[in-house]
Amino acid sequence: MKSPCPSHHRGYLLPGRLLIESRYPLGVIRCWTHINLDITGLVYPKPVAGAEPEHITGDDDSEKSSHKKGGDDPGTLRSYQPGDSLKHIAWKLFARERGLHTKQNEQTLSNQKWLDWFGLSLPQEKRLSILCYWALEYEQAGIQYGLILPEKKLSPDRGYQHLQNVLSELAIFGLNQPPKEKQS
Repeated sequence: MKSPCPSHHRGYLLPGRLLIESRYPLGVIRCWTHINLDITGLVYPKPVAGAEPEHITGDDDSEKSSHKKGGDDPGTLRSYQPGDSLKHIAWKLFARERGLHTKQNEQTLSNQKWLDWFGLSLPQEKRLSILCYWALEYEQAGIQYGLILPEKKLSPDRGYQHLQNVLSELAIFGLNQPPKEKQS
C-alpha cells in the first residue's frame, strides 16, 4: 500500500527515516522498525489551470518545419507512440523491418504546442504550475508539445516518457543538485 509523503515544495525530496509496521492479527501483535533508505523522490509542481502559454517565435525556431507535407521521408516520420492512429502508421517501412513509425501530415505538425516559459508573465512558481497543467492537458488530448525554459528546450513529442521528462524539468527548474543524505 502506498503511503503519501507530504511535501510543501517542488523539487527533490528526501523522505528521511521511515516507519514500517504491521499489526497482525487484528492489532494484537505489532511489529515495527525504522529504516533510513538512500532514496530521493521528485515532487512536480502542483498543476494550476491558467491561460495557455503563448509561443514566442525566434529566428532559430523550428516553426518553419511545421509546413511540411506528410509522406515517407524521414523528416515527416516519428517513432510510434501507443495511441497513435493505425491510419498514420508507415506500413511500408514496417514491412521492410525498419521499425514502427507514424507519418506526420501537415495537420499533425501544425497541432504541435509549445510550453513557453517566456509566454507567461507571472511569478516563477505560478508559471511552473501553469506549464505543468498544460503539459498534462496536452498529453491527455494526444497533442505533441515541447518545452522552452531558460537554458533548456525539449522538442515537441508526446507519450509517457516525454511527459516525465517535461515534468522533471519543471520540478527541478532553478534548483541545485539533489540533496545529499545526512550521515547518521
